[in-house]
Amino acid sequence: MEIDLSHLEDHQWTALWVGLGLVVLVALALLGRTYTSSERLLTRQEWQIRKAERLHESEHSLLCQQTHHLAEGLSDPAPEAIRAALIARQVLAKAETVQSLPLEPQQAALIAAAQAVVDWGTGLLDYNTAVGAVMEALRYCEP
Repeated sequence: MEIDLSHLEDHQWTALWVGLGLVVLVALALLGRTYTSSERLLTRQEWQIRKAERLHESEHSLLCQQTHHLAEGLSDPAPEAIRAALIARQVLAKAETVQSLPLEPQQAALIAAAQAVVDWGTGLLDYNTAVGAVMEALRYCEP
């Protein structure tokens, strides 16, 4: 079965496109209602709060993961200073990407710990001082 639209004039094409657009809008609205997780739509303020909560959770997880990664580098029976310093430089790079303001103390502790490990790797600090800084950063990851 073929549909012949050759008899339509220019203004009828416009009406056809408007009708098609309305059908698409209705379909999107029905899909949105189907896949919306809550009973009502979120306000802009509620959406911003949820967005900030997700950012906070993901960045807290990142900081804890990096802190544990730094601690693993020091917990070997015979820790290698150069390897630990390289790990610490990677941790520093990732820790500086954190944007969540409530995590600033945890971020500062991790940056200080990573810098202490780098300093230990270059011979400026002793091993116990670096371990103490990492332990201080690990306190923020406790539940």
